[in-house]
Amino acid sequence: MLHTTAGQNVLIQLQILGADPRKKTVILKDIQRHPLSGLVHVDFMEVLLDEAIAVEVPLRLTGEPLEALRLGGLVQQLRRSIEVQCLPTRIPDHITVDVSALNLGDSIHVEEIRLDDDIRILTDLKEPVVVISAPEAEKVEVAEAEPGAEPTEAAAGEESETKES
Repeated sequence: MLHTTAGQNVLIQLQILGADPRKKTVILKDIQRHPLSGLVHVDFMEVLLDEAIAVEVPLRLTGEPLEALRLGGLVQQLRRSIEVQCLPTRIPDHITVDVSALNLGDSIHVEEIRLDDDIRILTDLKEPVVVISAPEAEKVEVAEAEPGAEPTEAAAGEESETKES
């Protein structure tokens, strides 16, 4: 289970063995991995199915802002997850954010994300999630030659192209 990509907020029935065997409902809190040997440590958090908990839920962008991309815009995802509060059985695997209607300079903020009524967003509502940036205009410096001065190589190349046209 720890090696799957099922997500961090999956409910797990943990069976505790020993003198007093019992089962606990938990979610994964943290995994520590060593780059060479693999799994080092796992933290679980016990949850009660009738009490709301706060968890981070990943954001998944969908759609393509075609007009903005055609104009050279860049989609910048500023947040990868948001914190929500809900019952453990209502934790979404991910939250989908549609960016297809965005244009250059547009953005989506946390407050624009719609979830079921029983899921409360805890992240600051004013935080931007995604922004469509306009392309930076290339700065082309044209050196103006002083009267009587020889043109620079760039200016000379431009003059020869103009004369050949």
